[in-house]
Amino acid sequence: MTDQSVSDKRVLILDAARAVFSRKSYAEASVEDVAEEARIGKGTLYLYFKSKEDLYLAALASDLRRMSAEARAEMERAESFGDKLRAFLRVRMEFCKTHEDFFRIYLAEYGSMFVKTPLSRELMQLFRENMQYVARVVEQACKRGEIRPVPAGAVAAALFDMSRGLLERRLLNWKEFRVADEIEFTVNLLTEGLARPRRSALVAAARPRRRLHRAAFLLLLALLPALMRAQFETRGGGGESGRASQLPLSGRVGQPPAAYEGSVGLAQTAGPPLSLSLEEAIRRGLQYNMGAAGFQQSIRRAQGQRWSELANLMPNVSTSLALNEQQTDLAVYGFKFSAPGISIPSVVGPYHYFDLRTKVTQTVANLTTLRNYRATEQTLKATQFSAQDARDLVVLAVTSGYLAVASSGARVESVRAQVVAAQATYQQAMDRHDAGLAARIDVTRSQVELQTQQQRLTAVETDLAKEKIQLGRAIGLAPGQQFTPTDALPYAPLTGLTLEQALDRASANRADLKAAQAQLQAAELVRRAAVAERYPTAEFAGDYGVIGPSPQNSHGTFTVTGSVRVPIWQGGRVRGDIEQADAAIEQRRLEYQDLRGRVDADVRQAFLDLTAAASQVAVAESSRNLAQDTLTQARDRFASGVADTIEVVQAQEAVAGAEQDYINSLLAHNLAKASLARAMGQADQGIQQLLGRP
Repeated sequence: MTDQSVSDKRVLILDAARAVFSRKSYAEASVEDVAEEARIGKGTLYLYFKSKEDLYLAALASDLRRMSAEARAEMERAESFGDKLRAFLRVRMEFCKTHEDFFRIYLAEYGSMFVKTPLSRELMQLFRENMQYVARVVEQACKRGEIRPVPAGAVAAALFDMSRGLLERRLLNWKEFRVADEIEFTVNLLTEGLARPRRSALVAAARPRRRLHRAAFLLLLALLPALMRAQFETRGGGGESGRASQLPLSGRVGQPPAAYEGSVGLAQTAGPPLSLSLEEAIRRGLQYNMGAAGFQQSIRRAQGQRWSELANLMPNVSTSLALNEQQTDLAVYGFKFSAPGISIPSVVGPYHYFDLRTKVTQTVANLTTLRNYRATEQTLKATQFSAQDARDLVVLAVTSGYLAVASSGARVESVRAQVVAAQATYQQAMDRHDAGLAARIDVTRSQVELQTQQQRLTAVETDLAKEKIQLGRAIGLAPGQQFTPTDALPYAPLTGLTLEQALDRASANRADLKAAQAQLQAAELVRRAAVAERYPTAEFAGDYGVIGPSPQNSHGTFTVTGSVRVPIWQGGRVRGDIEQADAAIEQRRLEYQDLRGRVDADVRQAFLDLTAAASQVAVAESSRNLAQDTLTQARDRFASGVADTIEVVQAQEAVAGAEQDYINSLLAHNLAKASLARAMGQADQGIQQLLGRP
């Protein structure tokens, strides 16, 4: 027997069981009845089902699973909570119509199936699964705010109970209610309840007309200053709210390089000499450097633009007080009164009245204005990221200046040592000449070397003073303020950081990259705002006030107006706005892609500079040691009389050159570390770590 024939035989038996159990109760039906209905032998039936209970359970459970699967599928396709409930009830009602035998079994044995041990386990499991699924639907509706917080299990149980009542009426052929009406009432009962809507607070608080007018008059007088201030603040700026706010073609922002050389908030007079660490220099630079301070105004401008666009979304509230004293000549308007024996004047007045009124206007549906506002939010975010990038550039500029000062100080110390050495050589030559052991030319050579080193000392001291002035300006020191750098910053090889790690950090941390991305998002929002110019817009306007000959004899009046504007033809204006927005988007997308490549290049170049500088430091240190050994040997040879000052002077020049090469290579290595920290972003933290500072 094939699997297909077994399946077909099982389906045949289950169909027969449904028919028998629907005509008879479970207690009255027998296996023989089912076998006879299916036209098979009793022994054949027992090959598929062990007992009447097993047969009953299989017939009931298979249809329950099928109905549950169809209900879940329909509920998944529905979006709102109410539609999901309608789908649940509709599937069960339709299943009742097409599977009437099944529902007769289900309803007939519903009360007893939970106490029959052979039947209760599988059915209870199926009921729990269905109940849990509906409860999850209720919980999701609570989270989305579609319904108030309620016990999800209790709501699910109530839904099942209500649906069973609907099924019973269908099977009893009740015709009083339509199925669609019953489903809709059940959904409304679960989602809204039966409570009567509360009366409006305005109706509940109604008072006699004269007292209301008097209270309104006093309230308007009290709120007059605040309402005038609200009118000024909400409409104080902003452009045309009906059009997209076009952005500049390029989103690149920044300060010129010279901005990072100046500072603000300088002290007027210099104080006592300072001991300046790199950390303190960076802190002062972030506080006073012009490059960072200039961006604060850019942020304020972006915030102002955001407030201006927000004002277009807020209500426009104004108040007015009109006092009128008037006399009117009706004849001017064509009114002529004449009657025999009656004198009717054509001049009316003088008469007077006052009108105290508050007006409110609000745009309630304008996607262009909303997207303009969101674009300004992205622009503000981009400006804030650019300010963070400026901080990184300030840190780089201050660190470079500090390293330059430290290197210049090392050069001064090196040249001073060379001056001392040249002075000793000159004195030695003089002594040997006075003793008749050396020629006059040796004295002259050593004297020239001494003067050369003294000139170099003057030059490097001047360079050091200039470097200090530039660093002092960058970090906001008072003019003429003396300071001494305290961090020596010796050579320390870069460890624990690979090129791939540096590239990942740069992609995640570079503030200018985040700013470019925000600029691109702002441009995309502006384009959406331009497209929305084709959509209808709705506006609301209303006013309320009291008018009359005097405040004591006045009446309240009001006006409420709603309007919808539907653009039909605007002469290509929208197309032009979209074209401009598309150009800005494309330009900023190109800038973003270019910046990503530049960030990658910055990191790779910094790594190359680090590698080259590390090799230069090693070579320069070796050359310095060799030059120092050569100088020692040349002096010994000159003191022994086997060499003249030519050899000593050449050795001294070699030492001076080797010292300068070592200082320059060490500076290049530290500058490469600073550039790498800036290339990875968050330079204020990265520089301290890469330079080995605590």
